[in-house]
Parts: sequence; C-alpha cells; structure tokens
Amino acid sequence: MSDGFDDRRDSRTVWRKWKARVRIIQVLEDIGRLAEFRVFGRRLIGPCPVHGGDNRRAFSVDLQRDLWFCFSRCQSGGDVIDLAWHLSGRSWSRTAAWLERLATSPTQQTVCSGHQLPANPTDRSFHPFTRRLSLDPSHPFFRRLHIHEDTLRLFEAGSWWGPGFLQGTVAVRLHDLHGHPIGYAGRRLNPADITRWGKWKWPPGFPKSKLLWNWHRAVSEGHGSLVVVEGAWSVMKLWQAGFRNVVALAGSCISPSQAQLLRLATSVTLFLDGDPAGHGATARSLASGFHPSLRAIYPPEGLDPADLTEPHLRALLKRT
Repeated sequence: MSDGFDDRRDSRTVWRKWKARVRIIQVLEDIGRLAEFRVFGRRLIGPCPVHGGDNRRAFSVDLQRDLWFCFSRCQSGGDVIDLAWHLSGRSWSRTAAWLERLATSPTQQTVCSGHQLPANPTDRSFHPFTRRLSLDPSHPFFRRLHIHEDTLRLFEAGSWWGPGFLQGTVAVRLHDLHGHPIGYAGRRLNPADITRWGKWKWPPGFPKSKLLWNWHRAVSEGHGSLVVVEGAWSVMKLWQAGFRNVVALAGSCISPSQAQLLRLATSVTLFLDGDPAGHGATARSLASGFHPSLRAIYPPEGLDPADLTEPHLRALLKRT
C-alpha cells in the first residue's frame, strides 16, 4: 500500500536520479554504521543494518555494482533505494526525503565526510616559516614508537624546549610539494590539551587539505606507487622498514586536492589507522574509486602503523 508517495520507483525519473547520485556507503555513513564495515577486495562486509544483527560478515555490499545482500536473517538484498526503504520503516515518502537530502548534500562531492573535511583557507592567509629550528630527537615519545634518532634527524623532527608556538610539543618540519620548508607542526603531549584542542597544532592558515606530507621525498624515489598513511610517525616507521614511497594525510580525510595528487601515482595503497575514523575513510575512499588501482591494508584494531614493528609492517605491505 502506498504511504502518500508514488512507490512505483522504477517508472519515475526522480528515483533513477537518486539511485545514480546516492551510494549505499553514504547511507551506511549517514546512520553511523560505516565504521563497523571492512573492505575485502571490492566488497564491503559488516553486520546487517536492516535486521540489526551482530554477525560481522552477514551483510555484503558490492562496491562496483552498488548492490547489497544480507546472508543472515533477511536473506534478501537490493540497491540503495531498497536499503533506504527498509531503514526508513518501509515508508516511500521517508525514503524519498532521505535520498533527496543525501543526493543534494555537498559532502557527497568529496572522499571526505563533512565533519572530517578540514578548513581550506586561501594560500594568502598562510605565511611560510622557513627558518630551521633545532629540535631534540631524544624525547621518550619517540623511543616508545621505536623511531630512531637518525630517522628523526632526516625528517627534522624532535622536541622543542623553547617558548612560542611549539611549546609543549614534539614537532616535525613541513614542506610544500616541491620540498621547500614552510613551517612546523607540533604534536601536543599534555592529555588535557589534547582533549581540549586535539593532538596536533598547525600553523595558522596552513592549507593541510592541499598537501601530502613527505610528497617530495616519496615521488623522488621514482617508485610510481604510493602508500598513504595518516601521520608523520607512520611515514617514519615505514621508512625504517624500507618503504620510501609513503605520504601522510593530516588526519584520515582525503580531500579532492589530495586525491588529484594521488592520481599521479601508478597505484595507491591505503594504510590508515585501525580506528573507526580510519576504517570509515578507507571504505569511503575505496567506494569513491578516485584511483583506478586502489587497495587497502589494515593495522590491527586500535593501532596505527606507527605502533607496529618493522617486521610486522614489512609482512603487511608484502601481501599487497
């Protein structure tokens, strides 16, 4: 029975428009379930959001065809409209309103979700800082991660004991895409400061959504392929493990500008953090298909690549 909206969706242009513009992964993200899913090849696997089960392999999404199926209680599947209909209490009017909102949301134009996309100030608002600071690579923070002092010196990272912007942080030097130094970012150490302000301090106006950290070193190695991680420490650990073609985001979000840079590589491997934000970003990136040769590997749950030993990193990268 109709609930006031024409449910003959296949005969209506508007339903075809929504099906073309909204993907299943967007629906899963909108209901807060995307982080529960993992990518296996071109399939997204996780618990079924329709019947609410906890079997982590019950629900499968074909990322290429954008179709879903529940192998558990539902024993059924369909496209994005079918899924939205089930999740909307089988109301066509609510389904239509939901898909219209998702189809017209500006966050669908990017690999990032809306809450992750960093501010993108104009270049004029950022003033590069080119002076070299003397950083101390002997801080215990780096010993816990097993990042060697010679690695820290190479990447110009260490603790800053002076006053000013970097006070109370361990810092790392920033470069533009051509390798020119443009400043420093500081990783806060005080838990109260981290809770209030976040882990990282960035220079005012720094266009972090336009750059990839370590880009200039990675492309100079001439590998063609790139590995993408979330932070500088993961780049350093992979460097120690023998991988020179690694770049870092400023978080788990891949902006349109960063995706454009990554398309210059022959292949891209995502190696983001093993937390919900990292899993969600990996799933969104794979679903977006921003690169024709795109794959993902995962660290153990709750860990970053920087937390892993060098043999473990080599074993994970060898499988790709």
